[in-house]
Amino acid sequence: MSDPEPALLGEIEADIAIDVHEPLDLIEALTKSGKKIRVESLPTDIMIPGEPGLALERKSAGDFISTFTSDRFADQMIMLKTLKETGLWRVGLLLEGSLTAEMKFRKMSPLAIQHMETSVTWGWDIPVYRVEKKEFTASTLLYLADKISGKKSFVPLRKGADRNKPLEWQAEYVAAGFPGLGVKTLEKVKSETSSLIDFIDTLWREGDGELAEDNYLQNLTPKQKAKIKAVLGVQWRKKDVIS
Repeated sequence: MSDPEPALLGEIEADIAIDVHEPLDLIEALTKSGKKIRVESLPTDIMIPGEPGLALERKSAGDFISTFTSDRFADQMIMLKTLKETGLWRVGLLLEGSLTAEMKFRKMSPLAIQHMETSVTWGWDIPVYRVEKKEFTASTLLYLADKISGKKSFVPLRKGADRNKPLEWQAEYVAAGFPGLGVKTLEKVKSETSSLIDFIDTLWREGDGELAEDNYLQNLTPKQKAKIKAVLGVQWRKKDVIS
């Protein structure tokens, strides 16, 4: 009896592993990303290592419809189930392209297409990942690789307000940059406070018993207040002093 494949044991030393039979343009797009990409013979099309990792069978919309009732498709779903049962992999079917366009081209019933997709999620217990356009596949895989690795996405901090703008505009710009404070909430804040410093001072002192009779910031949720206070109260990071 031969040893089990390394992929079944989760032993893949790469950010993304892709099967040798996958399209060259997809392999090239992934390689240009700077991540460690391995091209090798795999039990399924794409494998992203992690704890757990993610194993994907990739199919174009046309291939999905053409092979749905074939033994080949069943074998591919069985392999995904096998990987899932190891406990080392989450699995999924990556559907690439527009099923609606393919349905119209083939003059198929929309209900038939829906039943095919539902049978994968319900019958095989395999999630379906939809990628509407082929050119989105590489970026979707890179996004999944970042999520699986635990990398977090942050919204870049706002640049400084334009000093040539009116002072009121600058104050609004700064306030709108606080986490949890969107356009609609900002309008409510402006209606209940007289200035940016009034808003900050009121928010900071709220809860100390000083504002029991005031009605400031009543429309901010506790979560929004906590986020803003966290930003306002964070300690400045002191640079190391070189002696």
